[in-house]
Amino acid sequence: MKEASENSQLAQSGFASRCFRFPDRISRLIDRTVGNLTESGRLINSGLFDRADLELASFRDNYAQILRDARGWRLMDPLEGLRKRFKRDEPRPKEKDELGLSEMDVEAIMELVYKRATSQRQNIFAVHPPKKLLDHPELLTSDKIIDELKDSVFNVVFQDGTARLMTLAELAFFTFNLILLKQRMIEVEQMMKAVPGSGPRSVEVKETISLNEMMRPAMVRLLLDKIAFSELPSDGDPLKNAG
Repeated sequence: MKEASENSQLAQSGFASRCFRFPDRISRLIDRTVGNLTESGRLINSGLFDRADLELASFRDNYAQILRDARGWRLMDPLEGLRKRFKRDEPRPKEKDELGLSEMDVEAIMELVYKRATSQRQNIFAVHPPKKLLDHPELLTSDKIIDELKDSVFNVVFQDGTARLMTLAELAFFTFNLILLKQRMIEVEQMMKAVPGSGPRSVEVKETISLNEMMRPAMVRLLLDKIAFSELPSDGDPLKNAG
């Protein structure tokens, strides 16, 4: 009887799934959220804890977005989707890039990432935060961290004298890529150890990064938490900070 009841429920679920479906937006978010958990587990098993932290932060942001978007949602009949397919859609305004990073900005930041991995690998660099953050460190744990700091400027200074003023988005992008670079270097090293005596090799690594998904509260809080900020503000004397 128990088995028959379970099979009956399964059949009802299968029938319902052919008649109704979740909104596409919710389905995509759920898929990404499950993917975050799967990838974080793989990274933890590989000992890549910093990168796993990023996946968990992305999970928290995706989960929060599901809670926001799912308020008042309803199951959709597939016929509704068919009607929408043949309905002429109104032109949608182009989504605004929350980061506002130009191609030139991305290239300049990636040059600093390269410098950190090569000529400045053995050295440290300083990140001078805005005075607002020094006066209100509680912003680092606030859900409104992006709104509070999006117009602020951070000064990143290397020991060789290289410096760049960065927005919150640029600093988040810079920090994310440093963590990603560390992960890839560890993975490549592990891969090369698995094939000893293979001689010098050239390894090319490609990565796809969603810039807009990076600028979400949980992710930004985590990225800034990875930084040991200087006690000198970025909006003070730049020559003094650079020294």
